Amino acid sequence: MADHWQTELLSWPGAGAQPHDPAVASYDDLVTVTAAAIADGSDVVAQSMGGIVAVGLAIRYPHRIRRLVLVATSGGLDVASLGAQDWRDEYAMESP
Repeated sequence: MADHWQTELLSWPGAGAQPHDPAVASYDDLVTVTAAAIADGSDVVAQSMGGIVAVGLAIRYPHRIRRLVLVATSGGLDVASLGAQDWRDEYAMESP
C-alpha cells in the first residue's frame, strides 16, 4: 500500500500476539469491534477468516465501507465440499 495511505491493521483478539479481549465472544462481537476501529468510507481488505467479518461489517455498517476487497477468503466454509481444493491440511503439514 502507498506510504501516504492511512492504514489500520486488525487481528483476531486472542490469536498470536494479540491479547484476549473479553468483549469478543462471537462473530457479531468481532464485527462490532471492527466497526469501532474504522472510519466511515473506509476501504477494507480482508484475508482468510477476516472475509466473513468484513462481509458482516459491510452488511451491518454499509456507510463504513467504500470498497471491500476479499483476498483468499473462505469464511470458514468447507471449500472441498463445494468442489474447490482445500489447501489448509497440506499447508499445516508443511509448516514448522
